[in-house]
Amino acid sequence: MTRIALLVALLAASGESQAARPLKSGRVKAVSWNRVITCTPYTATANDVNEGRFAPGIGDASNASPACAAGHTSQFVQMHRMRIIGPLTRACSAGDTIFCDTVFTAEDPVAPGPHGKPQRIRCVIDQAWKRAAIAPPDPPKGDSPIEIQGFVHRDPATGLWEIHPITAWR
Repeated sequence: MTRIALLVALLAASGESQAARPLKSGRVKAVSWNRVITCTPYTATANDVNEGRFAPGIGDASNASPACAAGHTSQFVQMHRMRIIGPLTRACSAGDTIFCDTVFTAEDPVAPGPHGKPQRIRCVIDQAWKRAAIAPPDPPKGDSPIEIQGFVHRDPATGLWEIHPITAWR
């Protein structure tokens, strides 16, 4: 019996099929980098988010355990090779100067939007997440690209889409 015939016979006898075996392509399934998030991130671009492809987004961006999805639409995304544009700013609630939102703009050079311009998106590391000790540290200022994970949120004050809260970056 040839090796292939023997392998087929063994697979048939064990009830396994080749289709049931995991692929060994070297690709790793995306996982959350934040210990409290159990969601699997959906790879997205800033253009995807800005165009509302993840509507409705999470409602309360300060919620420390938002839903992973709304219906069949993922609310947890991962964005690759983002560059921080401009300064990191702090937005504090009245009387709280310890736990403040960190707000920054990230540019997506990979997937340009209309007219070929790089898309930008507002990103927020939430103060409630900082208070609960589950927020990531502030990202570095500079030209090094970073990867971002976070939840899609539509700011009710501006109507614009953002990643709020940022749950992790690397």
